[in-house]
Amino acid sequence: MPNTSDDEETNLGTPLSDDLGLLIPTSIVMLIIMAMHPIGVFTTIALAFILFGSYFSLTVPLVILKVISLYAVLTAINPCLLVISTFFLGLLLIVLLFYLFF
Repeated sequence: MPNTSDDEETNLGTPLSDDLGLLIPTSIVMLIIMAMHPIGVFTTIALAFILFGSYFSLTVPLVILKVISLYAVLTAINPCLLVISTFFLGLLLIVLLFYLFF
């Protein structure tokens, strides 16, 4: 009979799998409906994971990317507006980072 104690159980759900569980389907919808280029979409997601992971030394929930991608899909905005909004959001986060920590 296997041991079912709580200390030996492993949780297969990680923040990375939670983020990818929503980002991958919304990214595919963005590629199909909004006709965005797949290299740009997936490179942005990968860079966000790499930069946040290297700075915080753990995976960071990418709620901002999820909100922007879902808003873009629901309103069917122009892909150029999506790129501009994420660029300015990134600048805002950089300014807040320097303002809070330096």
